Amino acid sequence: MTVSKTGRRYLALVGVAAGIISGVGGTAAVQASHGGQQTLVAHQAGTIAPGLNYTIPTPFQLFKSSNPAANGGHPASYAWGVTTLPDGTVAVSDIFNNRVLHYDESGNLLGVLFTTNGKNGANPYGIAVDPNDWTMYVGSAQCCGVRLLWNTCVAGISAKGVQAGKNFVSAKWVVGADGATSRTRRWARLDRQQVSTQRFGRRQHFEIAPWSDCMEVYWAKNFQVYVTPIGRREICVAMLSRSPQRDIGGAIAQFPALGARLAMGRPSTPLRGAVTFTTRLSRVHRDRVTLVGDASGSVDAITGDGLRLAFLQALALADAFETDDLAAYESKHREIARGPRLTARLLLSLDGHPFLQRRTIGVLSQNPALFSRLMAAHEPKPAVSSLLGAGLHLGWRLLTA
Repeated sequence: MTVSKTGRRYLALVGVAAGIISGVGGTAAVQASHGGQQTLVAHQAGTIAPGLNYTIPTPFQLFKSSNPAANGGHPASYAWGVTTLPDGTVAVSDIFNNRVLHYDESGNLLGVLFTTNGKNGANPYGIAVDPNDWTMYVGSAQCCGVRLLWNTCVAGISAKGVQAGKNFVSAKWVVGADGATSRTRRWARLDRQQVSTQRFGRRQHFEIAPWSDCMEVYWAKNFQVYVTPIGRREICVAMLSRSPQRDIGGAIAQFPALGARLAMGRPSTPLRGAVTFTTRLSRVHRDRVTLVGDASGSVDAITGDGLRLAFLQALALADAFETDDLAAYESKHREIARGPRLTARLLLSLDGHPFLQRRTIGVLSQNPALFSRLMAAHEPKPAVSSLLGAGLHLGWRLLTA
């Protein structure tokens, strides 16, 4: 891309949802702005305003009339950022007043946790808390110089920049962070891809106290069920299957112990679904256009690695901006995905083979160190020789167990 007439270099980031600036694309955008780049983000979709029960963890109930904000808005009912603190209380972003509010489990306002005192619209759109030391992290790309164009449709890209709504934005780089069906990928002629697997997912939250602080995976012949604690009185149940017709209720019924536990609670969200792909692109950049996140390829959701991969890619891309070397990002992108792709292949090789599933789980349960070595595939720079050694060790134990 060319340098604009004002002498500033712009990174044009094409996103698909209002929250993306505090996520995958935002990581690259903020890092680029730290490096002296002026960053513009155009969102193809409007703002996301889900219903109350999906915004606040169940049974946390608030009402619009409970608004304590002097400058308008209803932070409790239309929260951009919500996180549960280790003691079970809830922090809620109040973007209209540059602060984070504190509520108890019943929805009563306890006070203001802190204010961001942001300038130029530096509002706390996203928040998260470290459960170990209670460190609170606030996502606000605007305070780092990122310019947002809300409800702006990106109509196309060229060698000089991006057509965003009625405006043409000159840019040195264009980053497609617009998901698995990326239009940026198509416009840049980077859509030559290999799809090796396609599976179908269902998920639903249940209002029930978790019985474990660990994620559980239940294996059946052609599907898996995942149970994840997400709050003091809420769990997420998800299912992945090669069949689009398989329903989550029927899947749970094949695990009587799990079904009995869930019968003591009730669904707290509607049933939702998505398709997960394993895709690999021949290239993730062309000229000054590059891709990040699912737009640049994906691994099966069985790895649980989608967001982690995307953030690592975004950091690598920011490094490439610093050195003006997208070829380096191409190489780093392959390195980042290598371990998770291997893990996905190994896990999916068990799909449809109950005997092999039982054998593998039995061997790994008796060899925690071997399991840890295999999990090292998820590290940013996995040692290939160690992974191969762990794979051979697993194979030998499967034969001799």
